[in-house]
Amino acid sequence: MTIEHQTKIELAGAEMPAIVEYGLDGPGVEDVCIESVRLRRCVAQRGDVVYHPDGDYHFARFPEFIELEIFRFLRGSQLKAIAEEIMKALKRRIGTRS
Repeated sequence: MTIEHQTKIELAGAEMPAIVEYGLDGPGVEDVCIESVRLRRCVAQRGDVVYHPDGDYHFARFPEFIELEIFRFLRGSQLKAIAEEIMKALKRRIGTRS
């Protein structure tokens, strides 16, 4: 089962929103299997005019996003920090259910 986690990743001195897809193989940080890390950026809000390269345009009816897969560009220390953040978030969720 793949689970999504929203986080922020610092790249080139700027924090950017990211979506992490992961699975769990056990109870520890080392058991978090990160499958994908995608940067996500909103390129048009509702009501914005979106221009196309061919000269056409349309009005955005809902927010439009672009995503970029960056998993293979991350260092091991960055992936470990993401796994630790995921475990903290899971422990908080479990703690609130008790």
